[in-house]
Amino acid sequence: MTLSPYQFISNFSVLGRAVAFVETRELGQGGPAIGYLQIDGAWVLNETGQRAEFGGPLLVQEPYLLAPLLQGFDFRLARLDVRTGRIVAKSAVREKLLLPASADGDTVYYYNDLDNSQLKNCTLEAI
Repeated sequence: MTLSPYQFISNFSVLGRAVAFVETRELGQGGPAIGYLQIDGAWVLNETGQRAEFGGPLLVQEPYLLAPLLQGFDFRLARLDVRTGRIVAKSAVREKLLLPASADGDTVYYYNDLDNSQLKNCTLEAI
């Protein structure tokens, strides 16, 4: 199955908590879908206390979610703790498109193309 920044599950449960990808929209015409995340109705916030914007798809790695975090005009991969609703780590890698495929500890494997043709990896750093 090819990972897509356009079509992905937007409402699901992790550890009994409701996770919702809300207020989705295109990032520019033909661009990936972006939106905000809520965990049990509470917004996931960035470091400045604003609602953080994310792309999809999200990867569940209990008790965490791995998600493309929009910062400026690029995405970074972020690890969110579902129990606290906080971003706890993110990658230094910045790409125009990030599709998380799998993870092994702090190493996340991802694609940055729509064809999912080349698997890349990066390391998450605690914040």
